[in-house]
Amino acid sequence: MNRKTGIILVVTAFVAVVFFISVKTIRMARVFKSEKWGFSYTIPQEYLALIKEEDVRNVASAFSFSSNVRDTISRMYLRSNTEVIIYKMGRVSNESLKQRVSFLEESHKTSNLKVYGNAATDKYDLYYLEGKPDSITRLRLTVFGDSLKEEVVTDSLLSFYFKFQNFSISNDINGRIDLIGEVKRNGSADEMEPATLLFFKKNGNLYLLISSRRKNIKAYDQNLLKQVIEKS
Repeated sequence: MNRKTGIILVVTAFVAVVFFISVKTIRMARVFKSEKWGFSYTIPQEYLALIKEEDVRNVASAFSFSSNVRDTISRMYLRSNTEVIIYKMGRVSNESLKQRVSFLEESHKTSNLKVYGNAATDKYDLYYLEGKPDSITRLRLTVFGDSLKEEVVTDSLLSFYFKFQNFSISNDINGRIDLIGEVKRNGSADEMEPATLLFFKKNGNLYLLISSRRKNIKAYDQNLLKQVIEKS
């Protein structure tokens, strides 16, 4: 390869990257405009009611995303070393959650053909699909990672612990992916992050809670969410 050819390849690659970023930015701007997204430094009282009162007092760095088509996605620090996401997914029947969730081990990446917003955490990006989410029928959870532990705590509380590179959630087992979590890369392509994911049903609503480590924190308590959740 001569010097001229090398320069042409570099320039072509640079233009392709700029084009991809520009298209993604335009798409995101369109989504935020059409879906009227807003931000606040508070957590909805409905979400705080899911957590025991003594732990609510220790909530810090609260931040919420809200829109006219999707329920609020909230992010907070809890007990100084853990970051927690809370999101109301929608209405569900009285059927046991164990019968509502299917689990698969496979990899999913954000699609260039879809537009995803990002409720980023310290350790991973949480992407959500544009538009109104599908109604909940039978959830599909996929995880690309290892060390999976599933626990049926009660008929209304289902817990998953895993180390992941990415995970996804669909509201229908044969439907489109609604949420994707992807670890932020810090060098290694095989880097994984521990997380606990809870599906919690209360008053006919299904809530998603995800805990992960804060930035620069090494220890992780996979049982914290089960300890702080207000089950009554």
